[in-house]
Amino acid sequence: MASQTVRGTPGRLAPQREQAACRVDPDAFFPMPYTPKTTVTAKGLCRRCPLRLTCATWVAGHPQDEGVYAAMTPKERDGLAELIAAADGDVALVLRRFDDREALSTAHRIWQHSVTRPEAEQIVGAADLARARRVRAYAPDLVEAVVAGEVSLRDAAAQAAPKPRPKRAGDLPVDAREVAA
Repeated sequence: MASQTVRGTPGRLAPQREQAACRVDPDAFFPMPYTPKTTVTAKGLCRRCPLRLTCATWVAGHPQDEGVYAAMTPKERDGLAELIAAADGDVALVLRRFDDREALSTAHRIWQHSVTRPEAEQIVGAADLARARRVRAYAPDLVEAVVAGEVSLRDAAAQAAPKPRPKRAGDLPVDAREVAA
């Protein structure tokens, strides 16, 4: 019996396909053209797929001209094998860095009104979107460090927490106002 493949999926993954997110609607993973609006569904499903690491490893070794694999379009996958090699084979690290950059660019696309907030949350998840928005608003100097992979989005967001505003006399309790005067 020949191993089954589904539109560019490696035959060795066929037994695991029952767990794969792309089994639900394979056509959603081959949109034309590749725009934020047309890839929302596929990227959202890929990010939550238990086979994402396996898929990314496979597609790095078998470049595909079409389709969303491991939550990346063909253009976004350019150089994926080299990035994995530079990270000493740590596919999870490469995907985390990609996700951090994707969250920052998606937050920027909300600001540009090219994607809605619900679509953005479907693409990158609500938590990463909130982190990206916090970094862009309170620590824009950290954006480049996140894009370069020097710091994770989670760490940058922790550093970018809004500073508490200084207390004013009107904010103090009555007893403290008398002491301050």
